[in-house]
Amino acid sequence: MTVGQTIRVWKLKLGVEPRSVSYDTTVVDVTPAGVVVAAELSVGEFVVDGVAITWGDRFTEYYYRDRWFNVLHVASPTGEPKGWYCNVAFPAQIEDSGISFLDLELDLFVHPDGRATVLDEDEFAELDLPPNEQQKARSALTELLELASRDALPRPTNSASSPAPRI
Repeated sequence: MTVGQTIRVWKLKLGVEPRSVSYDTTVVDVTPAGVVVAAELSVGEFVVDGVAITWGDRFTEYYYRDRWFNVLHVASPTGEPKGWYCNVAFPAQIEDSGISFLDLELDLFVHPDGRATVLDEDEFAELDLPPNEQQKARSALTELLELASRDALPRPTNSASSPAPRI
């Protein structure tokens, strides 16, 4: 995997057909800890915690080999930050051709001003996870909340950088 390469991201869900969501991204950075990719929303629009995520919004996505979460920084087409969407998930599977992760439904949205909202706790509670995996997921959420409280969630150095594939 190299910077500038186009790769696919697969978001897998428990109890749902594998690879339920997938899209192309551009590799921005590769480190021993994980991979950073960029993409642009080109289908659908939705609202998360009062924030409209719309066509053309830019996502800088941070996937980790050893953390039970991934972080998506969302910005407008002009680079204005909209917030961070954080997925509690099993550590990402990172291969040369792409990234896949098993989503655990539990999410966190953090606004640019630091306000944070935990999302989908009811869906997480419905998953039939072993106690050790439930604990790891809850610990990941605690870590994300702590990072948010310190304004330490990852962010792109230039969210209006080179064009990225559309999601």
